Amino acid sequence: LEIRPDRLLVGAVGRLSDEKGFDLLIRAADRLVRQGLDLEVRIIGEGDDRPRLDALIAELGLGGRVRLLGYRIDLLDWYEAMDVFALSSLREGLPNVLLEAMALETPVVATRIAGVPRLIHDGENGLLVEPGSVDAPAAGLDRLLRDPDLRRRFARAGRRTVEADYSFAVRMDKLRAIYDGLLRRV
Repeated sequence: LEIRPDRLLVGAVGRLSDEKGFDLLIRAADRLVRQGLDLEVRIIGEGDDRPRLDALIAELGLGGRVRLLGYRIDLLDWYEAMDVFALSSLREGLPNVLLEAMALETPVVATRIAGVPRLIHDGENGLLVEPGSVDAPAAGLDRLLRDPDLRRRFARAGRRTVEADYSFAVRMDKLRAIYDGLLRRV
């Protein structure tokens, strides 16, 4: 994966577009590196925002710390390598990438948008931060990256959340209940 084992790894997955807030994540990483936190960021995905994000990485001098990886099929390897998964989106429904990260016991920091607070219970199975700023994701990442015990606790709690409420079997049971209710009405 070409990551340094002596550095903390923050990962993100998504389409490279403005509403994903990857520019805010990159700026948050810049702030943390300048404060002495030894980390790298890998963003997996493609999209129209790539040239702007590449320019931002170059402008901040983060070429050795932040990389845009493009489309990848080896997501399992990446989730397992991440110390923290970051969702920096400004608009989103209930992102599958959060479910994937949590199912694979990757602790998460996510913006408090749309359906995300239904999945992430702040301080219990992840951290929620306010969208649209650099300060909030920087503070959330700083807290989680500096606390390995908290990362382990969130990793286990995230997995339990997905198993209990969002697994395929649970979702199919909920869907079956909806259909059964509709059929009873007919």
